Amino acid sequence: MAGFKFSTDFRRLDARVALAMKRWTTTDLQKIGAYATSKVRADSMQSFRNQADPSTGTAWKPSKRATGAFERASAKFKAGKRSKAPTRGTTLEGTGRLKRSVRAGYDLLRNGVVQFWGGTVPLIYAAIHQFGGRCGRGLRTVLPARPYVGMSSASKGDIQRYARKTMVGGV
Repeated sequence: MAGFKFSTDFRRLDARVALAMKRWTTTDLQKIGAYATSKVRADSMQSFRNQADPSTGTAWKPSKRATGAFERASAKFKAGKRSKAPTRGTTLEGTGRLKRSVRAGYDLLRNGVVQFWGGTVPLIYAAIHQFGGRCGRGLRTVLPARPYVGMSSASKGDIQRYARKTMVGGV
C-alpha cells in the first residue's frame, strides 16, 4: 500500500488529557478516528484538484499524457476544428481508479498513542506514483514522485485540537 502514517501521543498534549484518557471510551476514539480519516481523505482529494503534494504543497510535474492531450486539443482549436477552448489535462486522473482507491483509517496503540494512516487499495501502479522511481520494460522509464496521499500540517493540528476537545471537553 502506498501511503503514510501519522502518530500522535495525546499524553504529551496536557495534564487534563492524561486524566481524561482514564475515562476514554470506544465512542471517543471512533469520533476522533472518523474526524481524522475525513481530514486525510479531504487532503488527498485536494491534492488531485491542486495537482500538488498534500503535505508540502509542491506542484506535481505534469505527465506526458496530460500535456500531450492538451497540446493536441489546442492545435485542433487553433485550426478551427474544435469550437471550445481546451482545459489543461490533469495528471494521475486518466481513469480515476487511483483517486477512488484512497483510503484512511486509525489504530489505537498502547498508552494513548493513536496512529492515523492513509493509503490506497492495492493497485499495481499506486506506489510508483506516490514515491516515484524506475518502471516499464527494462526499468527504462523514470517516473517522478507525485505524492497524492498525505496530510497537511494544518490538518494534523486540527486533529490534535479535536482529539483534545473530545477527550477533555466531550464533544
